[in-house]
Amino acid sequence: MARTITITSGKGGVGKTSISVNLALCLARRGQRVCLFDADLGLANVDLLLGLHPEKTLREVVRGDLDLADVVIPAAEGLDIVPGSSGIAAMADLDSGHTGRLVQALEGMREYDFLLIDTSAGISRNVIAFGLASPEVLLVIAPEVTAVTDAYALLKLLLGNGFDGALHVVVNRCRRTSQGRQVFAKFAAAVRHYLQADTSLLGVVADDAQVEAALSVQQPFISLYPDCPASAELTRMAGKLLATPPQQAPGITAGSYWQRWAQAMGRPLKLPAPGDSRPAGQPRDRRQPPKDAHRPPPLPAADRVPPPAQAPEGAAHSRLRLPEPLLPVLPQTALACMRACRTGAALEEITHRAARDAALCANLLALDHIRRGKTHAKTAVLEDAVTRLGRKTVETLALHTVHFAHLDGDAVLTPEALKTQWRHSLQCALLARLLAQETGFHDRRTAYLAGLLHDVGKLLPPGRTAGLSQNAPQAVCRHGHTEHARAGARLLARCGLSPLLTDAVCYHHAPPDAIRNAFGLVKIVYAANRLCSRRLPPPDAGLEESAYILAMQPAAARRLAVQSWESVADTARRLDIRFEAAAEASPAGRAADDEHQRAVLRILREHALLGASLQPVLEAEDPGMARETISRTLQLLFSVPPALFFRYDPGSETLSCQAPPAGEKAGLRIHAARDRSLLAACCRERRIVTTFDDPAEIMDEQLAHLLDKPGIVCVPLVFRHFFAGVMVVGADAAQAARMRAEQDLLGHLARQGACALLPASAPAAG
Repeated sequence: MARTITITSGKGGVGKTSISVNLALCLARRGQRVCLFDADLGLANVDLLLGLHPEKTLREVVRGDLDLADVVIPAAEGLDIVPGSSGIAAMADLDSGHTGRLVQALEGMREYDFLLIDTSAGISRNVIAFGLASPEVLLVIAPEVTAVTDAYALLKLLLGNGFDGALHVVVNRCRRTSQGRQVFAKFAAAVRHYLQADTSLLGVVADDAQVEAALSVQQPFISLYPDCPASAELTRMAGKLLATPPQQAPGITAGSYWQRWAQAMGRPLKLPAPGDSRPAGQPRDRRQPPKDAHRPPPLPAADRVPPPAQAPEGAAHSRLRLPEPLLPVLPQTALACMRACRTGAALEEITHRAARDAALCANLLALDHIRRGKTHAKTAVLEDAVTRLGRKTVETLALHTVHFAHLDGDAVLTPEALKTQWRHSLQCALLARLLAQETGFHDRRTAYLAGLLHDVGKLLPPGRTAGLSQNAPQAVCRHGHTEHARAGARLLARCGLSPLLTDAVCYHHAPPDAIRNAFGLVKIVYAANRLCSRRLPPPDAGLEESAYILAMQPAAARRLAVQSWESVADTARRLDIRFEAAAEASPAGRAADDEHQRAVLRILREHALLGASLQPVLEAEDPGMARETISRTLQLLFSVPPALFFRYDPGSETLSCQAPPAGEKAGLRIHAARDRSLLAACCRERRIVTTFDDPAEIMDEQLAHLLDKPGIVCVPLVFRHFFAGVMVVGADAAQAARMRAEQDLLGHLARQGACALLPASAPAAG
């Protein structure tokens, strides 16, 4: 049969279809008989990129009106196209009868050397089915964090459902080839470590203006600009495929391929947990899929876009325009900020958490400046920026910046150096605020912000410092060791910050004689930086000099420096940021610190998976679909069986199980005010309870038996002051412990579930 390769991506907008079309043409130019099958059954667009206008599509084949040969379109250079059915939503969820007719038609396809299948993006059942049936999958990713995270989730589903073929990766739309290779190296390492699977890099396609020009006129760039860098890379990729032996086993026919696709379309998919019980070094047995005693229902289509009216308050745009350059953020501080956003914390609390990291703070100010445009007044208030951006945008930006520090080749600091820089910046900010209070400076908030951002120039990627250093004040340019100060001041000026604040950043390495003749904010930031240069400043010239500049006693300056250091140490302990000298000196300590960093990044990946999973919850057309989606998300995050949902009736004060009417669970009902079960306690107290922490009644043990687990976890479904009911999850001791440790994650899912399950006239909870 034809060598079959499924081309897919976890996220839309990464250029998957463009890669498919141009790769197919490259293979056809080498004398191969190629068929490009547009398998995006809901939103097909291969024909658009080729400038074709098909009058007949797979819709007519499925209905039995036409044979497959009637809809095949001969395209340029000997390439055949099987067009999908753009805009026909019903084609994205075929029933068994339509699937059978489609398989029957596809089994009669003529012989080709290559069959390339261009799927839709995401993790819909349709995408997974094509991947499982194919012996080779080509995954298209881009450097942006959402594309990498979604691709990882897609591979996890494929491998968890028994995929045993070859995995190729193309990195598209990167700034340069070296960046694409670095992104692939990190992605491949994560897949190898967490999924025990190997991937091969097929190619890296860098940004090319001629590619965009070809797309605008609906022509393949390989035809319109055959000599451009992107065309050269696609030609090389085609040659690499031809030189690589195909993966399918002897005896596999076209008919058996489409039969496997139909079987994958018809059976439920197994959703693997984020963690895996296999040791990191143990190879994965790819002959059989992982065991899973609980089989969830099929996944719904994952590529629907919610209408603008349903977008949550403060939601980020689907294609967030990130600041340039994007500064790297510590995973611990980003996670703390993300948790505050996810748990619905007040904007003041979100601002407080963001203001503990100079890079995150600068990124937020830059993004706010982009959103507001260049005509607004100067500002130095982080609280206003967070309020304008909203929780969702702040959360998304935090996720982007932490992955930038680990996936982007422009990162200038190692993780250890990034922690050191974080400590110095936060101490300088705290000390600047204390010095402002001690000296009677009128704006302690601006003093804190200027102290936090004073060294932001050190976080700039290579090549950006010199460019941003230009046009700085000549008085500063005459002195050495100030390039990062000039660059940081220039960067903050571009973010719309006030000139007095940017001057404080620019002059914090100026000579002491010049500082004595400056305004108050410059003096405060200069003194704070000098006093933070050591852990406990001794009474040396630096301390005396700083105290003299601020007209205060050296003992008072020393006391404030020690106080700021203790505050930073306390913050580091609460965020679990380690600075022990032993950990930095010994290999065992460094290994422990690396494992801690990986653990934080795993949590961030799960946050990203949860965010992607919640969109179908909010889009659900009925409560049943919302419950199924919440249950699948729980399985993905905690490896638990499908949950039970009990709806609360405030009139009768009862909880009734929302199972299918014909099932044995449909008759389960308790009185929330009188019964002593954990289910009733969860309803009354609005808190998460488990059989592993609280005394269980017979009713609780029965629920555990129904869910085939040793115990249960009861989660209240509360949105603001509305109470929708209780979600009951079966769990063992380890799963319950993990859910307790991730209560903010679980609580966020419960709040979104309650929001989706509430009727329009939901009563207020007592």
